[in-house]
Amino acid sequence: MAVQQPMMQQMMQQQFQFVERVGTSDEQIQISDPFKVEREGNDVFIRLINSGLRDFIRGYLHGENLHERYPKFPAHLLFLVLPELKKVVENDTENANDKLLFQGPTKFGQQQQQQQQISKNSYNKDHLKSLVDSIETEYEHRVCEIKEMVDNNVISFNNLFYLFTQGQHVYTLSKGCIIGAKVIKATYHHYPSKKDYMYIYTQVIDSDGVNFNYGTRTFTIMEWDGIREIENLHVVPLPEESPIRNQLTERGRKFAKYAIGPHYLQCTGNMFRDIWFGTTNFKSEGRVMIDIVSFVKINPNYSIRSRTSSSGAFGFAGFSMQEKNGVNKKSIIEDELFMCAPSLYGFSFTAKKWGELNIDDLNEISFDDDAFDQLVMDPIKKDLISSLVMSKHKGVDLISGKGGGCIFLLHGPPGVGKTLTAEAISEYLHRPLYNVSVGELGTSVVELESKLSEILEVASIWNAVILIDEADIFLERRSENNIYRNALVSVFLRLLEYHQGILFLTTNRAREQVWYTYLDRIEGKNKNQVDVEKLKKRHLNGREIKTVVRLAKALATKNDPDALITTQQVETILDISKSFGEELAENDLKMQDMDENNLEKKINDLKMQLEKLEAKKQALSEYN
Repeated sequence: MAVQQPMMQQMMQQQFQFVERVGTSDEQIQISDPFKVEREGNDVFIRLINSGLRDFIRGYLHGENLHERYPKFPAHLLFLVLPELKKVVENDTENANDKLLFQGPTKFGQQQQQQQQISKNSYNKDHLKSLVDSIETEYEHRVCEIKEMVDNNVISFNNLFYLFTQGQHVYTLSKGCIIGAKVIKATYHHYPSKKDYMYIYTQVIDSDGVNFNYGTRTFTIMEWDGIREIENLHVVPLPEESPIRNQLTERGRKFAKYAIGPHYLQCTGNMFRDIWFGTTNFKSEGRVMIDIVSFVKINPNYSIRSRTSSSGAFGFAGFSMQEKNGVNKKSIIEDELFMCAPSLYGFSFTAKKWGELNIDDLNEISFDDDAFDQLVMDPIKKDLISSLVMSKHKGVDLISGKGGGCIFLLHGPPGVGKTLTAEAISEYLHRPLYNVSVGELGTSVVELESKLSEILEVASIWNAVILIDEADIFLERRSENNIYRNALVSVFLRLLEYHQGILFLTTNRAREQVWYTYLDRIEGKNKNQVDVEKLKKRHLNGREIKTVVRLAKALATKNDPDALITTQQVETILDISKSFGEELAENDLKMQDMDENNLEKKINDLKMQLEKLEAKKQALSEYN
């Protein structure tokens, strides 16, 4: 053992001397070559030995693990960035050394600070030139073969890397839209017992509604046998001059124009939303509001492009945006317009939904400036409305922020122009018209407050004119008998009181017209024998009138299916309802909580009460 120990120490010293430094300079490492070319079968690898060269190359091989002492990686990765490396060799060394390395998606227009900047003495330019020459020599023969294939517009999978060098402009098809991007890097991924894939990492431009941002989009191409036409690939190189590039650039200009802030536009296509099993479309031809900030706020669970998402369509693997940091930028340079996203987030006033809209379907609105002038209305009322909406009138309420809105109540039968009036005003002001039905506001106090608050908030942001149609239920006098309705009315009025915009309310119709409408619907036009002039004095709303007419019809047709309703029968129903005031107050004679079965029960109960009354009258007459 004593004899063998010196031999072991000598072997350990020899091993140690392989990496031993005799000083602090990298050039003093006892390895003469700055890099090694290694082969494993048909695969070629590069092993970087010089630390300065390693640190420099790390800035070009984004995502590769080059933090080992002597990192090893496929040689084709350097071939993909060879044009950039040749520029460094050919240019002045100082310009190259001052380069900030790309380390991922950054705030638009801002180079992200590198973790360590290259100093002038961190690598030897001759080492880099030697590495570039080795890569060119290694791929010289193969490049000739690839160029011949490309000249014939075909490529094989193992030569696919030649098409996607760093900085190459490409395009693909996703959800029916062409998408432009710039290649960051492309790598092969090998899977045992499965087909291989090429992952192409690209850079695109998107927006969060406040700034323009760089993002990364990843595409995949699955291995195939033989050769394939380049134009049939999922991702295709984009020529410098081509109709597709021109199309992408023009769309990019529209993106840059509409992505920041809200924009009121005309849409000629459909809206779409991503759902867990695919995409769903909505008819949205008409007016839309592009507003990314409001979309994110109202749809917090929607997977927008500024968050990571994935899809297998057209080889699209995923998308992610950078963290929001750095200097805000509001513009896009001309050469990068082709990289802009193909769609924007917004709201369709036709579909009454939020979703994504293709930029190609968006255009400026051609407003009808004569709409208000053509509106047939009492000139005095018309002039008053015009003066109110056009003036810079401010509320005189003592509480700041309260009473500054302009609210109109429109009433009348269908067809007299209530909705048309609101539409004409919105056209006159070049503002969106947000048409809301009572059904959209919900039936509970919580739903009403939540939904109406949301509508009023976005309407204020968009400077929109609001139209709440058939708002009768919210305009009734509050009473002691119906706490539920009182709560709805109170919440409704409180929210409107603080709204600062223009808002139109419409009522069903004047009470007399409501009676005629429901009587004509049940009896037939102009056939009823009811004294409406007498009945209209009763303080009933539209739903109550509707219920009374239906009950009266059931009573009239008890013995004769063809019998018409009489005034006496209607008054009988009203008298009975009054005698059961507490019960009817609870039900409110409204159809909101009364389905057909409940209505049938109510009719039967009323019939029984009438039969009892008739029996009492008959008994009294016989007694007398």
